[in-house]
Order: sequence, then C-alpha cells, then structure tokens
Amino acid sequence: MNRTVSSIFRTLWLCLLLGQALPHVVLAGEATHTIDVAQIHWPSQLSDLTSDPSLVRGVLANGFRYIIKENHKPENRVAAYLAVLSGSREERDEQRGVAHFLEHLMFNGSTNFPPGTLVDYFQSLGMDFGGDTNAYTGFGETVYHLILPKGTDDELAIACKVLADYARGALLLDSEIDRERGVIFAEKRARDSVAYRNHIANMAFAFKGTRYPLRLPIGIDSVIRVADQRLLREYYDSWYRPDNMVLVLVGDLNVGSAEKIISSYFSGMSRSVKSFSKPDFGQLEHKGLQVYYRYEPELGKTNVSIETLWDLTPEIPSRTGEKDKLIQLMGDIIIGYRLQRQGEKTVQPYTAARYSSGQVVRRIGYGSLVGITEAQSWGKSLQSLHSTLQSAKRFGFTESEVARVKEEILGQLDKNVKTESSLQSRIIAARIVEHLTGGEVYMSPIQESDLYLPMLAAISLEDVNKGFKKIWDHPNILISVSGDVKLGDGGEAKIKSIYTSITQTATATKTEEESIIFPYLKPGNSSSEVQEKKYFPELQMSRYTLANGLVINLKKTDFEKNKIRLIANFGKGELDEDRAGMAFIGDDVVNLSGTKRLSVSELDSVLAGSSAQLTFRIGQVSNSWSGSALSSDFELLVQVLQAMLLDSGFDKVAFNKATRGLALMNKRLDNDIDGAVLRKVKPFFAGGNRHYGFPSKDDFNAVSFTDLQVWMKKLLDIKDLEISVVGDFDEDSVVALLSSYLADLKLGLPPVRMLPGEILFPQGRTLEVNVHSEIEKSTVFLSWPTDDVWDIGRTRRLSLLATILEDRMRKTIREKLGASYSPTVSSFGSRIHQGFGLIQAVVMVEGGKEDYLVKEIIKIVDQLVQGGITEKELIRAKKPVITALLDNVRTNQYWLFSVLSLSVSNPDQLIWPTTVVEDINSITTEDLMLLAGKYLKKDRVAKAIVRAGVHMSATRG
Repeated sequence: MNRTVSSIFRTLWLCLLLGQALPHVVLAGEATHTIDVAQIHWPSQLSDLTSDPSLVRGVLANGFRYIIKENHKPENRVAAYLAVLSGSREERDEQRGVAHFLEHLMFNGSTNFPPGTLVDYFQSLGMDFGGDTNAYTGFGETVYHLILPKGTDDELAIACKVLADYARGALLLDSEIDRERGVIFAEKRARDSVAYRNHIANMAFAFKGTRYPLRLPIGIDSVIRVADQRLLREYYDSWYRPDNMVLVLVGDLNVGSAEKIISSYFSGMSRSVKSFSKPDFGQLEHKGLQVYYRYEPELGKTNVSIETLWDLTPEIPSRTGEKDKLIQLMGDIIIGYRLQRQGEKTVQPYTAARYSSGQVVRRIGYGSLVGITEAQSWGKSLQSLHSTLQSAKRFGFTESEVARVKEEILGQLDKNVKTESSLQSRIIAARIVEHLTGGEVYMSPIQESDLYLPMLAAISLEDVNKGFKKIWDHPNILISVSGDVKLGDGGEAKIKSIYTSITQTATATKTEEESIIFPYLKPGNSSSEVQEKKYFPELQMSRYTLANGLVINLKKTDFEKNKIRLIANFGKGELDEDRAGMAFIGDDVVNLSGTKRLSVSELDSVLAGSSAQLTFRIGQVSNSWSGSALSSDFELLVQVLQAMLLDSGFDKVAFNKATRGLALMNKRLDNDIDGAVLRKVKPFFAGGNRHYGFPSKDDFNAVSFTDLQVWMKKLLDIKDLEISVVGDFDEDSVVALLSSYLADLKLGLPPVRMLPGEILFPQGRTLEVNVHSEIEKSTVFLSWPTDDVWDIGRTRRLSLLATILEDRMRKTIREKLGASYSPTVSSFGSRIHQGFGLIQAVVMVEGGKEDYLVKEIIKIVDQLVQGGITEKELIRAKKPVITALLDNVRTNQYWLFSVLSLSVSNPDQLIWPTTVVEDINSITTEDLMLLAGKYLKKDRVAKAIVRAGVHMSATRG
C-alpha cells in the first residue's frame, strides 16, 4: 500500500517505454510482445536503429543464434537464457496448453539428466531451483534461464549442456508426463482467482476475433488431461528447432571461450527441412461503440473503463517509430499527472484511476482509461473518466505539462546512463530476450540517450496533442463495467444508455497551470556539530552522532555507481498503535498527502527531472522514510526528507481515498483464501496477537479521521532519528548536508522496540476455516513453534532446516504425488516478541485432499526427525544459500535494510555480516538434527486448513 513521493512517471516509464501494454497472461514469468523474428537473424538488420555495440552476436550453420555480453555485476555470475521463439500462439486447437506442458517437462528427464536428477544437480552447483533456474511460457515465446554461480568455462559448459538438452534432448517419458499432469493442474488451481477469471473474460471480449484470447499459455483442461508423448513430441519437433532459438549469455565470462562452448553444444543440432508458418493472428471484430458487462460479486469492487482498440501490422523498428512511441508516452504521463491532481483536490467517484496506451503483441493498438470504484459509483466514475479524456482532446495539454514530462524523461535517461555499470547481468539478459522476442532493437543507455535527446528537443506541444488525439480518433470504443455492480438483465443496454447520455451532456474543463516553489524550508541556522564518530573497520562503515541527537550511519560502496540509498527511522511504528488498523490507514494517508504546503502532485512537479524519491512506512518496530537518488541529486533528496520530517501533510481527501481503497480490499478478502489467511490463520499461530495478521473490517471502520489525526500527530513528532546512507557518496558532504538541514531537530535516545508478554502458540490445535467462493481450492498450514530472531546462529540453522524440509516436500508432494504446484517451508523469528518463532509448511491442494496432505507432511517431518539429514542434502541446501548470500552482500539494499537500519537499537546487526558465510559453511547435520529434535516434535505441531468453495459458509475451530 505504500506509495512513492516521486513522479508517477517513474512507474509509467518502466511499463510503457519497455513496450508493455494491457496486462496479458504468461506463466512462471513475465513476457511481452512477439513477432516472427525467426525469418531474419536480428531485428536491427532491417532497421535504421543500431544495436548495443557491446553485444557479440553469432549464427551457427544450423541457424542457431546467440548473443554474448560481458558484464561484471555481480562478480562471477552469468545469466544464461534460452529463448524458443514459439509459445502458445503456435498451438493448434488440439494442442492448447502443450507449449506450457513442454516447459514443465524439460526438468523431468533429458539426454544427460535422468528424471529426478536435474534439480539436485543444480543445487549441488549452488543454484536455487525457482530463483536461479526457471522458465516461462508466453504467447509467442518459451524462455528458460539459468543463473550460474561462476563464469568459468566449466560452468558455461554445464549451462550449455543443460540448455542444449532443453533444446533437443527432452525425453518426454510417459511416466513423467502423467506425473507432471497433476502439477500443471495444481498450478492452474494455484493461479485461479476471481480477479484472474474476470481478466480472462474481459480479454475474450476485448480481443474477440484474434488468436490472442484463444491461446492462454496455461491451456484448457480437455487437452491437459489427455496430452501424451505423441502430442507433445509433435509440438517439440515442430518448434524447438535451432533456427527458432536464441541463446543469450550475460555476465562475468570470457567471450571467446563462450563462443567455442556454444558451438560445441549447439552446432550439432539438425536444422529442420520442413517449412513452418506462423498461424494467422486474426482481426478485431469490434466496430464502433461496444459495451461489456460482467457481474462478479466476489471481486469486491467495480472496474470501469473507456478503451479504444485497433488492428496493427507489425512494423520494422525505426527511428520514426521510436519518436511516435515517445510522443505517445508523453501523453500517457500527462494524463497520469492530471488524474493524480484531480484525486487530491476533491473526492473522486473512483478510488483509483490509471491511463495507458500502447500495443498488445504488436498486433493490437490500444488506449485505456480505467477507474476502480464502489458498485454504486460506476456511473459517476464513467462520467469523470469521460470528462478527463474530453478535456485532453478538446483543449489539449499545456506547455508546462510538456516541459515537465520532457524533464522527467531527460532525468530518467541521465539516470540510466549513470547507473548502467551497476545493472545486474540477469536484468540485462532478460531485457535482451524481451527485445529480441518482440522484434525490437536492444540499445545501450548511451545509445538511447543519443537517440531520444534530439527527439525530445524537437517534439512540440502540437506534436503531443496530435499524438493523443490520433489514439482516440480511432472509431472503435469499448465501454467496460465489471465487478460487484448488479445491473441485472440488459446490463449492457443500461451502460450504453448512460454513456450515450454522458457524451451528449458532459462538459470538459481546461487545465490551469500553477507555479510552485521548493524547497520552502531552509537549513538550520547552524549545522549540528559532530559529537562522536565511530568507525567499524570490519564493515567499512562509520557512525556519526550529532549534538542534537541525530545518528547517521554511513557505508560507501561501489555496488551502484552514482546512486545513493537512504532510510530515516524514528519512533516505534505499529508498537505505538492506539488501535488496530491505524497503521495501515496512516501509511496510505501520509503517502497520499505530501506536505502541509505541497500536495504529492505539486512535489512531483518540482522534482521533475530529478531522481529523488521517498516512501513513508509505519513498520512493525519503527516509522521510516526511505528512498534513493543519484549522487548528484542527494541534496534534493535531503531537502525532501526535511520537508517530510518537519512538515508532513495529513489530508482528509487522502484519508477518504485510503479508507475507501481499504474497504474495497476488505470486501474482496471476504470471499478469498487470502482473506482467511490474513484475518484468521496468521493470528491463530500467534496466539491471537493483533500484531500478526490483518485488522478486521470493524477495526478499520472504527478509525475516524479525527482519531487517526490525533495518533498520527504523536507518531510524526520526531523524538529520535537514525539515518542510514549507503552508496556512492562523499562522506563529509553527506554529514554536512544532514547536519545542516536537520539541525533544528532536538532528539533523544531510541525507544525500546520490543513488546512485553508471551505469545501463546496453539500447540496441538487445529483451526478450520471455510470461505464461500466460486474458486474451489484449499490451503494447508502446519506450524511448529521455534524462537525469536536474535540468536543469529540459531536463526540461520532453522532457515537451513526449513530449506531441507521444503526440498523433501518438493520431491514428494510435487514431483512424486503431483498434488501441489509449489509447496513451501519457511522459518520465521520475531523481532518484537521474545521467544516467538515458527517453522511453517504451506501447501495449496485440491479440495478433499487436505487431510491426506496433512498426513504426508507430518510423515516427511517425522522421517527427517527419525532418519536424519544426509551430508549430500546439507551440501545441496548450503550451496544455493551461500551463492545467494555472496550476491546479497554486494547490494546496497542488504547493507541498508539488514545491517545499518536500526543498528543503534539492535547492535548485533553489525556483527551478523562478519560471520554469515563462515557460520553457514560450518553448519553440520548434527546442528540441524539438534534443532529438529527440539522443535519439530509431533505433539507441538499446530494446523490450519482453509477451504474455499461455493458450498462453504462457516468457520470451524
């Protein structure tokens, strides 16, 4: 629920400039658009755009392509991606779901890895299944990735061996097909929700006439149920061809060696002599005004949208095309500005609204304005959305809006260039694949800057206005209303009638321009002097204590060039909450309010072009403002922090918006397994303590604006302040800025951030919760009481014990029984209650199999306690943990949030990084068995079973 006090542009930039469009369905990952790039070697061949010159590209004699890029973030690691340029789009009617089924089977036996051995092999190398090794199936691509612990020739050879097996060495054994069938149904069940079904139904209507809604990657039950080796092999042989694949390697590697290894593993694959053509995409059936209505009471909200859709022919990427997309993006962002301002000035009929435009799989163009509202406000929301569009069409945008968006884009381009050297290899590899499968040219940040800067300078207000009108001049308009509004028979006719009336009577208003001054607070009359400086040589960090009581923790790193991260902690957070629900509402209200003098949109405006961003959070043990900026923008970040600490706003319009949003969320949770977990299960395992779980609807409803205002006034009265800063900075400058801008604060010692009393774990008890829902599935929870977080050696060992248990559950419950898609085991240690912690197993299952799965889990745990842990198991569990840790300690986020933040209150945190790798390496099977014997006793387990279905009506237990 936290929102960032920075421009809405930052979110839009990531979503829109990267080519994402209306949400669409992929499995196990996120894929974007796709065209047939298999007919040419590279998208840049036919384009006037030049690809990143650091990419080494090659094509083998059989047509297999590869891209290699040397990158040293993180050190030693290499990201290896194999992209098959076919997905669900290529399936025939009788194959719907086969592409995704095949993706699963790649892990179930191949030429070099018999069934059941591949995941163990990955773990023995230090790779985590699901994190370092995974895959996804999209509409037009299937992508496999490995994140190697090292970039040596031996490791690259291993990666290529595995990926070559995916490419042409899958065994597709009948026994494995039957076993994995249950896992796929379990995955389908896990992903099923009212929101998902509503989205799919909306897609089916909006994109009717095209192949897109008919080829969801998960497939259809009738095909999954009967898919056999013949059907799977047919798709595999047709589309898993060397000329239809691309390998992408990015990381700390030797390019020359990598090319030789690629050739040795992939050049032997035979090129198909058979000709394959991509299926026809179809065309949109909608013409003119169309209305869509769907009653979905369990959604808990009503979605109202005005959209325009049109058919596209895929185009060759070009400079002209990039300029058109840039103009379109500018219009999108400006509409976002306007929606934000409207929501601050008056209470809107909707609780949230968003605008976007773009392309769906490069075959459908769209413009979309969506509002979320209560059932009774759908008509007024439709009117408000229409008015926003009409104002932009009739009056256009303003010079100041265009100037602001140019500043935003220039600032983002500058940030991209300055932080390029810190980009992680897996992010770069994923972006290369995304561009390649989408027929786009991958460029470096410097190339993008060189391309877009002259374009921005040349784009005029008239260009942006024309670009926006061009979108909405398309004749096809889709009005959609879906959710908990009950319109009865003839719902579409009612919607059409109201919309027609709105278009005939609605008036558009012109946007007024405003001038804003910032910063409006001045630095202190004099800087607060440094009273004490302490250096921690093992951590290479410093702590400054100023005369006014301000504590500054500093760690300079080169993990993110030209970037600084900051967190300012104060108070006790939820521990000081007067009543349940206040922290949740207070979080939102502060983030939506800006300062007493400037709204969030006004702050965004003055921050246009800068990288400074801050977010407020009422945490479990403290309140905090956290954010980041380029090193060159750090003073501006401190100025914003000063305004937020000394002049934070608390607006009634923001309160109304926050409480309405929470009310809609609570309504959804009434008929959702997640609601039962948050409201019932989590508190149950914590003895009913309200600090664990989610407040009830009654709790939220009892919080008035006046009550919250009184509590928040106390909460935001800064009496202690610990600021931690990590990144690329000059230490003296940081101390000087903070001591100057925050000199007027008078601070004391930090509070005790623990709660008295004992958590009474429900040992031996079972909670059963029934949820009335059209989504039929169940979730089983088994928990064993452990201990709090503060004995770090014990905490690490409990975490490793949970990892081993999860691996055993994966092998039995997923791979052997096919009963669940993703069984998990986690270890939790409380920071606020002494002696409280859990090891918890969670499995989502088919209704009717709950008791059976409970017995299976207990059997797995008993076998571990009685039979012990093998040395091989321990090594397989340790290695991925060590690999992840070595990555983690080379990130600013780790040092900021896990080490420096609140380290005055919790000084042990400063010891943890110095012992972590050595301590985990030293863990023995005996260590874990002692903990298993102490904590995983059969009579200590507590269980919770949540059942959802149409016949469920009450809670027992």
